[in-house]
Amino acid sequence: MLYQCIAEAQADEPVTRLCATLGVSVSAYYAWRRRRERQHQRKGGELKQAIEDVYAASWQSYGSPRILVELQAQGYRCSSRKRVARLLREQGLCARSRRVRTTTTRQAPPPRKQRIF
Repeated sequence: MLYQCIAEAQADEPVTRLCATLGVSVSAYYAWRRRRERQHQRKGGELKQAIEDVYAASWQSYGSPRILVELQAQGYRCSSRKRVARLLREQGLCARSRRVRTTTTRQAPPPRKQRIF
């Protein structure tokens, strides 16, 4: 967050002054700028597309456990159901649950035998 602020204010002030004000070393700021996107995040983008494909192919009925099994069958290396669930949430996808059928007619109980005492 601090590095992002420095990058935005860099046009107005020198980087050294901004880093000193925020208590960040200049080398750490430049290392942050050079840092590439993490492999985990890059694979997350590929995984999001695969999750969306499996979700659409299942008529939006698969949740994270079934999507995880399907992705592993397709050869993706995802080790956690929770990661799949997080990526589903980030995309705004959720599985449709089955509709509970309600009985519309009520059967009458069988007639009791007439007791004669």
